[in-house]
Amino acid sequence: MRQTLLFLCFSGIFLLPLFRAGASPPDSARVRQLRQLAQEQAHTNPDLSRATLAKALARARQTGDAAGERGVLNDLVDLNGRLNEQAAALRYLNAVQRLATRAQDTLELGRAYLYTAMLATEDVSRQVQFAELASQQFALLPRQPYWLLRAQSELATAYLAQKRLAAAKRVFRQAQQISQQLGEPGPEFRLLINWAKDLQAWEPDSARLLLDRARYLADAQLRTPYPRAYVRNVQAEQALKERRWPELVRLSAEAARLGRAARLPAVVALAQSNWAAGQRHLGQGAAAYDTLRKSFDAYEKLTAEDQRQEVARLQVRFDVERQQARIKALEQQRRVAGLRAERQRTRLYGLLGGLLAFGLLSLLLLLSRRRLQRSETQLREANQTKDQLMRIVGHDLRGPVASLQLLTPLLYEVLEQPERQSAHALVRTLDVGAQHLGGLIDNLFQWTRAQGGQLVNQPDRLRVADAVASIAALYAPAAELKHIHLHTTAPPDLLAWADMGLLTTVLRNLVGNALKFTPSGGEVTLQVAPAENGRVGFSVYDTGPGLPPERLHNLLTAERLESTPGTNGEPGTGLGLPLSARFVALMGGELHAETAAGGGARLWFSVPGLPPGPINATNV
Repeated sequence: MRQTLLFLCFSGIFLLPLFRAGASPPDSARVRQLRQLAQEQAHTNPDLSRATLAKALARARQTGDAAGERGVLNDLVDLNGRLNEQAAALRYLNAVQRLATRAQDTLELGRAYLYTAMLATEDVSRQVQFAELASQQFALLPRQPYWLLRAQSELATAYLAQKRLAAAKRVFRQAQQISQQLGEPGPEFRLLINWAKDLQAWEPDSARLLLDRARYLADAQLRTPYPRAYVRNVQAEQALKERRWPELVRLSAEAARLGRAARLPAVVALAQSNWAAGQRHLGQGAAAYDTLRKSFDAYEKLTAEDQRQEVARLQVRFDVERQQARIKALEQQRRVAGLRAERQRTRLYGLLGGLLAFGLLSLLLLLSRRRLQRSETQLREANQTKDQLMRIVGHDLRGPVASLQLLTPLLYEVLEQPERQSAHALVRTLDVGAQHLGGLIDNLFQWTRAQGGQLVNQPDRLRVADAVASIAALYAPAAELKHIHLHTTAPPDLLAWADMGLLTTVLRNLVGNALKFTPSGGEVTLQVAPAENGRVGFSVYDTGPGLPPERLHNLLTAERLESTPGTNGEPGTGLGLPLSARFVALMGGELHAETAAGGGARLWFSVPGLPPGPINATNV
């Protein structure tokens, strides 16, 4: 026992340099690490980001890191400003002002005054006071004209809020001179746009002239699609307020064209909305309806491409971070190997102590490598799940919601017209869109429950014909809209021993997929019949393009979610078939899929059956 304790003491002394080599970084570096971590957390968990910044602030104050403290305070100002927590943002700005005054940092103090003025919009006197202080500070810095321009622009807006029109115009002219002296069209363009918006309620004609000047800068000097489309959208908003409908239609059409060229979905959506509004007021209700309908396809294509680029960017970022982690691990292993070689060369503690230390070091390296491998696997799985959920929520759900939001206001206008055909088509489109959106949300909810292990199979006696009838009633409008013949066959007395919720979810996904990939004029058949060994078989046929053999495995599993648009561009999440396969497995069956001999797809499964007998009323 004493020999073992002696060996452990020797090994502890022998490993002391290793523990010193892994000591924590300097405090200033630790503050920077916490700030970087808080920035990554701000996009997903603002509360956790705020707690991380609080730790960084405490560390900076403990170590006397003034620069780090100001940086953390500015991060807290930005975070609370994005969360619309103005009181907290102003409190941190006051702390920044005190530090900048103590350090005699004119630029930092001026920025603190400017941000305070921008946040104090509800207190106009306070806004004017701090905008004037910011202008005074930046005037002392001849090499910071951009900050002086921002302060002058904020001061002009504050004067206008105080109804001091003459003072506001004077400050605006000074700011315009500064922007023109810079020799760049961008600052003057932004100044003209912001001032025209503020001046709209006071002098509409002057605002119109300023927007014409901004449009000239965008077309003749900037020459990029975004500012050209943006200024036309602002002019269209002014024309909408002044009820100049022909000009509204013309400007919105130009903005939509430029927005599509620049791949700016938000700009295109605003332009299309204003365009349709102008057409409605000109008595062109049908044309307004066509404008919105045509814009949906272009908007979906732009957002889909943006989502693919974002996923690719995240994948590249993940690969880079993973490679950096591997490099750090290799550097750590190289450093540990060097220390081990140095310890072996010394041989100060004897051969026995060296062997024990080597064994302990090998164990530590093995544990460290295993932890690194587990962390890498967990990080990869977490990133894959995050990418999938971002794609599903950000693309597949946003499109149907945007369609409903844009089509609903148009319904009021169409209903007031004597012609009811457009109204009927619009209502039918809204009904199908709502049912499709409900199916997407239900699949996402069921997928989340399945991932969390909350699904439980609760079978009971149920009449199969009732489940089939509910599915037929649910998808009859969608089938009628696509001119598809939906057939259902089920023996009226056939019973099954299954969970009603799981069974209807599977049938809903299979029939919905069949309608989605069947072209207009095709057929979809849901057939139920007795199967072998007393089971009940369910089959869904369609006359679509069929299922590619190389994708059958991915379609029925969740290893790689794939979303394929339907024949009419219907979006999907890629969760329907994997979710259905899991539900069928819970009910004691297996989902099969193949391309039928005559073309089209066939999916089938079976559940346990029952002889005729009493039926639970709750499952009918």
